[in-house]
Amino acid sequence: MSRFPAHPHVRFCRPSSAQSGFTLVEVFLSIGIFSLIVLGVLAIYTSVVQQKNTMLAATDVATIRGAVSRWAADGNAYKADGPFQWSFISDNLPRRLGNAAASETSATLSKANPWAGDYIFRATSREPSKWTLQVQNVPENLRDVLRKNLYDFDQNIELTPRGCTQFCVGFDEE
Repeated sequence: MSRFPAHPHVRFCRPSSAQSGFTLVEVFLSIGIFSLIVLGVLAIYTSVVQQKNTMLAATDVATIRGAVSRWAADGNAYKADGPFQWSFISDNLPRRLGNAAASETSATLSKANPWAGDYIFRATSREPSKWTLQVQNVPENLRDVLRKNLYDFDQNIELTPRGCTQFCVGFDEE
């Protein structure tokens, strides 16, 4: 008989031979796999956002070209020495650009492109059919993608007109 009498409400537990829980290696492996998944998702997200921005900018350029062409067809002229204001064409632009253009009294449409850069209109000569549109803040790694998207929209554009230090699109509406 034991020295201490067994109490009816006390149970004795034996330690299990199998340990419960995770080893340090298993925890690190799980963290590593989770990190790879997160990095993959972020890379895909970044790629999708970049593709969306380049398509949006290409669409903006095509839309602006159409609006300027309609404005010029109404007998207006854009000349190197004459005034051009975005407010002239705001009615022919989609809401996102039109709202910004409605109050703009210069040739610069501020912070309107997908990279928070400006669209700058410039007449390239005294000929009313030639003009450029400068797209500022286009990331270096996306310029070729944007050029391709613009070329897909319209093959009759000049993608790097003379005298342009940023990303520019030149038009000759003749």
